[in-house]
Amino acid sequence: MQMSQKLTGIILSLILLSAGALYPLVPNSDFSENENRSLAKFPQLNIDSVFSGEFTSGIEKYLTDHIAGRDFWMRIASDSRRSVGIKEIENVYLSKSDYLIERFTDSDIDKKSFDANITAIKTLCDKDGISDKITLMPVPDKGSVLNGLLPDGAPMYDYDKAFNRLAESVGSEKTVNLKSVLQGTTSMPTYFKTDHHWTAYGSALAYRAFLQAKHPDKNTSELLSPPLKTLSENFFGTLYSKVLSSDIKPDVLQIPDIPLSPKFSVKLSGRPAESIYDMSYINKKDKYAVYMGGNYAEVNISTGEPSGKGRILIVKDSFANSMVPWMLKDYANIDMIDLRYFTGSLQSYIERTKPDEILVLYQLTNIIKDENIPKIAV
Repeated sequence: MQMSQKLTGIILSLILLSAGALYPLVPNSDFSENENRSLAKFPQLNIDSVFSGEFTSGIEKYLTDHIAGRDFWMRIASDSRRSVGIKEIENVYLSKSDYLIERFTDSDIDKKSFDANITAIKTLCDKDGISDKITLMPVPDKGSVLNGLLPDGAPMYDYDKAFNRLAESVGSEKTVNLKSVLQGTTSMPTYFKTDHHWTAYGSALAYRAFLQAKHPDKNTSELLSPPLKTLSENFFGTLYSKVLSSDIKPDVLQIPDIPLSPKFSVKLSGRPAESIYDMSYINKKDKYAVYMGGNYAEVNISTGEPSGKGRILIVKDSFANSMVPWMLKDYANIDMIDLRYFTGSLQSYIERTKPDEILVLYQLTNIIKDENIPKIAV
């Protein structure tokens, strides 16, 4: 027994010495700007973590995430794979015209999860006093709209089948199909090449489609050639962060060139802000977060626009962030709820704020798989 305890002590001492020697030699950072994610932390060291294997597993993840020159080696690996004709890296297709398109196939669809999310959305749509206010606008993924750019034979899920399944359940009269709207052109792209989001031009076309469906009396011609302001010509998005290939060119990031009313006000999760833009993100990796500084549980906007009428609630993912600027002149109040962070009851929120319209705006793949969607019915 004493021998076993001594042996354990020796082993732990060696591990401590090794870990202590490694720790100062490994670059220590909590966040990867390139990959836009938190990095593994140095694991806790104790008897239980050593003998359970947790420490070994943790140290492997830590060293993988913090190895010196990590981004450099990832680029070397990516460039090597591209040089031999590989067309998929980290579930991202290296597509034609230098587009990066995220892989999502029929096998990635969990039918049970999709059914639960459809049921939750239908429950909201069928609520008394709400039903006639709701519009559902699923955002098609880049690969479904620009499928002609995919590598030959690259599998993708059946967008039309998934969309029709959703529309048939909640009602086609409540649903706006954006697939044909977002084709775009070479000079006016609707999606970023290196990011999964739509461009400011893409969001303008989406808002035009919404107005045509719900407010056909409004003049939407300006949204066909919307005023745009370039903020950066060096935007590398979320999909680039997975590929990290040295010969991929950056995107141009533009925002709606629309002045805010002097009476404009906004609160981000209850905190007053000066604008719907956070310009500090122009100097950061995640430049798309220039829209409001990212996602919040709740956003409340008073537009201050003389032409703005009524209150609209948007239940959303990050695609809504870049569409809201186009909406300012048409509404007096715009509220946004992100179910990934919102911990309250959406039903209670609706009863309290009494919106005139409700827009459910999510990328369709998120409607398929997001585990937070069922909260829409609570």
